[in-house]
Amino acid sequence: MPGAADNAYICAGITVNININSACNNLYLQGGTINYPNNNRTLTVNGNITVTTGPNFIIGEGTGRTLNVSGMLIISSEAILDIAGQTVTVNGTSTIDGDLSFSSNIRVKTFIGQVTIGATGSWTSITVTTTGNLVFRNGIVSNGTSFSAGGATFNTNGQSLSGSTALSFANVVTVTVVTVTNNTTVNMTSTSAGAFTGTGTFLNSTNSTFNYSGATITITNLSASASGNTINYNRSDGLAQTIFNPISSVYFHLILSGSGTKTLSASADVNGNLSIQGTAVFSVNNFDILLAGNWNNSSTAADPFTEGTGRVTFDGSSPQTISNTGNANGTVFNAVRINNSWPATAITLETSITINGTLTLTDGHIITSSVNILNIGSVALAPVLGGTPQDSSFVKGPMRHNVATAVSETKIYPVGKSTSYRRLDLTIDQNAPTATYYEVEMIPGAPPANALPGTLTHVSSVRHYDITQETTGIGLDNAQVRFYFGCAGDNDQVNDAPNLAVAKDDGAGNWVDLSGTASSAICDGSWLSGDILSDNFTSFSKFVLANKNDGTNVLLVELLVFDAFQEDEHVKIIWTTLTETNNDYFTIEKTIDGMDFEVVDYAEGAGNSIFPRNYSLIDYEPYVGVSYYRLTQTDFDGQKKSFYLVPVYFAPLKSEVSVKVYPNPTIYSEFTIQIDNAGDENVYIHIFDRLANHIYSEKYKSEDNQQIIVTAADIHHTLPSGLYTIVVSGENFKISHELIVL
Repeated sequence: MPGAADNAYICAGITVNININSACNNLYLQGGTINYPNNNRTLTVNGNITVTTGPNFIIGEGTGRTLNVSGMLIISSEAILDIAGQTVTVNGTSTIDGDLSFSSNIRVKTFIGQVTIGATGSWTSITVTTTGNLVFRNGIVSNGTSFSAGGATFNTNGQSLSGSTALSFANVVTVTVVTVTNNTTVNMTSTSAGAFTGTGTFLNSTNSTFNYSGATITITNLSASASGNTINYNRSDGLAQTIFNPISSVYFHLILSGSGTKTLSASADVNGNLSIQGTAVFSVNNFDILLAGNWNNSSTAADPFTEGTGRVTFDGSSPQTISNTGNANGTVFNAVRINNSWPATAITLETSITINGTLTLTDGHIITSSVNILNIGSVALAPVLGGTPQDSSFVKGPMRHNVATAVSETKIYPVGKSTSYRRLDLTIDQNAPTATYYEVEMIPGAPPANALPGTLTHVSSVRHYDITQETTGIGLDNAQVRFYFGCAGDNDQVNDAPNLAVAKDDGAGNWVDLSGTASSAICDGSWLSGDILSDNFTSFSKFVLANKNDGTNVLLVELLVFDAFQEDEHVKIIWTTLTETNNDYFTIEKTIDGMDFEVVDYAEGAGNSIFPRNYSLIDYEPYVGVSYYRLTQTDFDGQKKSFYLVPVYFAPLKSEVSVKVYPNPTIYSEFTIQIDNAGDENVYIHIFDRLANHIYSEKYKSEDNQQIIVTAADIHHTLPSGLYTIVVSGENFKISHELIVL
C-alpha cells in the first residue's frame, strides 16, 4: 500500500487486501475491490474517495474492519460502489452521481457531511435494517433516480431533507435531539409500531409530503402546520394506525389512505384539506376536528368515517367544500359547527351529508341543492342558531329532518336564499314510528297562481316554501308549520299581524286557508317581524304567507324589472311592477359616482294595483360613458324606497343608424329587429339573457345602406319568458335594446 500522503488507484479487476492498518491521501476506485480479510483492520483515506468507473466493492465482514474517509465520497455517473459489513465514516460531503449500495446490515455507516444524490445517481441501503447502523448528520439532497433505505438515524446537527426525488425508508427512522426539516417527499413504509421515533423534532415544511405506514409514531415532536404540507397515514395491510398529535395539534393537509382504521389520539386542527381515501376508515375516537379546508371522502370502506361523539368545525376563511365519491357513510357526522367567515358561499355541499348530533350555525352559510342535501338524523338535537346576526349563518337551499317516532316532534329548519334567512319550524305527529325525511326549501318569488278561498285576498310573492315527505303513505295525526317573517333581506312586507295567515297548496290549483296565530314587533317603520303558527294539516305541498279579508299585509314584491340602456342618442329607462300599494310616484335619478344623484324625471304611480304595469322614461341628456340609474318609489304618506342601481355605457352615435325591436313586450317569442342606415358594413347582433348568458350571435351585411330585417325565426331560438338584451353593433356604433318576452 502507498503511504499516508500518496494517492492510491485501484483499477479494474484488482483486489487490494487490507492486512494491516493502512492509509493514503486520495483513493481512486476504477472497477476494483477493497477486501478486509482480517478483523481489526483500518483503512484511513486522508483525502477523498473518488469512484470513477465500473462496479467497485468493499468486502470482508468482521469485527473492527473500518474505513475512515476524512474528505469527500464522490461517485461518478458511470460508477457503482457496493459497501458490505465494514464500519464506514465519511467526514466530508458525499456526491452520488452513480449508484451506491450497501449489501450488509452489520456495522455502522456514518455520513457526517451532506449526502447529495445527483440526477443520474441512486442510493440503496434497504439491507441496513438495524437501528443506528446508518447515520446522517448533515441531511440529504435527493435528485437521483431513487433513494431506498432500510432504517436511518439523524443526529448531532439540524438537518434538511430536500430534492426532487422521494426518500423512502423501510425500517425504523430515529431523530435524536435535533430537528430534521423535510422539504421534499419522505416515505416511511415500515408497519411496525414506533417506526418513526426519537427525542428530536421532525418538521414537515411548506408543500412537503410525509407518507407514513407505521402503526404509531413515537418521535417527541412532529411539526405539521406549514402551509401546503401533507401528512398521509397510508398503511395498506388492513391493520390500524394511530394518528399522532403534532405540535399544537395542528396539521395542514391530512390524508388517511390505504386500508385499516386510522384513529385520532387527540383533537386536531387541520388548516388545509382532510381526505379519506382507498378503503381507509377514519375514527375520531370521540375527539373534535377543526377544519379550514375541504372535506373529501373517496374511501369505499363500509363506514369510512367513524364519527363517535366528536364534532367537526368548518372554520376556514375562504370557501370550503364537502365531497364524497366513496361510501356515503364518509359524510355522516355526529356534530357539525359552521364558523367560516367567507361571505355568501362559506360551505358548499358537493354531496349529501347527514348530521346525527347537533348542527351549530355560528358564521357562514351552507350551500345545498336537491341532489347535495343536508340531512339531520332522527336523534339529532335541535340546531344551535348562534349567528350574529342570524342571517350570517343559515342553510341556502333545501334541508331535511328525519322523524322516526309516533309522538309529536318539532324540527327547526334554518333555511333561506341569497341574503334572506327565514327559519321554519315543522311539527310532525306521525301515526306510526316509521323513519322518513321531511324536506323544506325556501323559494324566493311568487308561488303558483292558485285560486284563493273567500277568506284570503292574496298570498305573498316575496317567497314561499316547498315541504315534502320523502316516504309517501306515512300517515299523520297532524302537522303544523311556523313561519318567521321580517325586514332583513327581502322584506316580507307584513304590517298587519292579526290578519296574517298561512296558505297551503291543495295540489288541485287552490289555496287552503290554514289561518294561524301571529306574534310580531316593529322592525322598520310600519313593517313587522315575528312568526306565525298555522292550524293543523295532514299532507304536504307548497306553503306561503297570506293576507286575510280586511287585512292590509302587502306580502308582495313590487318590482319585477328595472333596466336602462342606450337607444339611439338617448338612454331609455324601463321598469315593471308586479303590484303597487299606496304608490304616489316614481323618481328616476342618475349618477356617475354613486354618491351625487341628478333627477332625470318623475312618473306617476298607480296607487294600488295587483296587476303587472310597465313604465318607461327617456333621458335626453345622458352622461357620456358609464353612468348609473336609480329608481325610487314614494308612497302617498311620503315613505320612500330606492331600488338597485343599473349601469349604462352611453356612446354618442357617429352615424344615423336606427334600431327598432318590435313588438316589445312580445308574446310567444315573436319579434322583429329592424336596422336602418347601417351603411355598407358588417353588422353584428348579439342577444343576452338577464344573467348575461350569450343566447345568440350572428353577422349581417348591409349592402348599399339597405335595411336589415331579422325575425325570431331567423335566429332559430325560442326565447322563454324573461328579459333579454339585444346588442346591435358595427364599426362606428353600438346600440342596445331590452326585449321583454311574456
